[in-house]
Amino acid sequence: MNPKQMTILHLEDEPALALLVRKTLESLGFRGEILRASLVAEAFALLTEREASKAPLDLFLLDMRLPDGSGLDVLRQVKGSPVWHRTPVILLSGETSPGLINEVYALGGNCFLPKLSSNQGALGSVKALYECWIEGALLPQPSFTNQVREVLSRAVQLRARTAQFYLGLARSCAADPEEEGFWLERAMIEGNLSNLLAFFQGQISDRDLTPGMAERVAAMHVKIEKGLNAAEALLTMRPSPAPEEISRRVLDLVEAWDEEVFAEAVGTLYLKSPAVTTALQTRAAYQLRELAGHFLQEPELCRRADVLLAFADRLAIMGSSAGGAKPG
Repeated sequence: MNPKQMTILHLEDEPALALLVRKTLESLGFRGEILRASLVAEAFALLTEREASKAPLDLFLLDMRLPDGSGLDVLRQVKGSPVWHRTPVILLSGETSPGLINEVYALGGNCFLPKLSSNQGALGSVKALYECWIEGALLPQPSFTNQVREVLSRAVQLRARTAQFYLGLARSCAADPEEEGFWLERAMIEGNLSNLLAFFQGQISDRDLTPGMAERVAAMHVKIEKGLNAAEALLTMRPSPAPEEISRRVLDLVEAWDEEVFAEAVGTLYLKSPAVTTALQTRAAYQLRELAGHFLQEPELCRRADVLLAFADRLAIMGSSAGGAKPG
């Protein structure tokens, strides 16, 4: 691919600056595509859309401060993705504190550029971007080839992100030790689920999947990720959200689990390791049951909590049937 025809995702909420970057790059010879997102949520949606259609992105150019979050949110998402983690990420920011710069590189950012260069202003920064990352650098391509590895890696990542979200809820409830402890336990279990899923990395191959299973699991992951994005945005916008806001976001998140897909996945994993799969299934059922019990205290949410509790009960016996036969 001609590097001047690459596809760039530009996260920038200021239309004038986004236009300046586009026009400057084009004046320097860039003939590729620039996809603009003005919100973190829009960037997440674009990532999901491009991943589903297996359409590559060659470079991420992220602003730091957005109305619904930070460029760091997208950086974490990109570097934790089995598809995008090798794609270079450049942060373009007006803030240049040492702490922020260190955090960008600690999270895996490839370059931190000030919005205003010391001698040529904004045009100088965009020119430096073009000369290094478009004209000069040799960039890797995202991998859409190993679907099984991508699906399992995404499952591990989503559970780890959910654990971080529950830790955020615990911090927001620090004034209520009982509530803080409840969300700390949820975070611990999600981290445990992530580790149990990671056990299967390298053990599952295309031969182990029924036709279309990877696609069904990937579709479930899209729903879970959408719920996570909304949940994380809630804590970004309101560090101490109201209890009813927390309840609805958490229910949206856990209701994204597809019971039929989950049962199919349990059956496949059981054939690889009954012990680990049983541990995974038992902890997932306990997590759902505890969350359902928590929300049964709220009359408006009782119906949704009852559905979740029934799912937890069925999940608790899923492993015994999984060992009887291969998933069909």
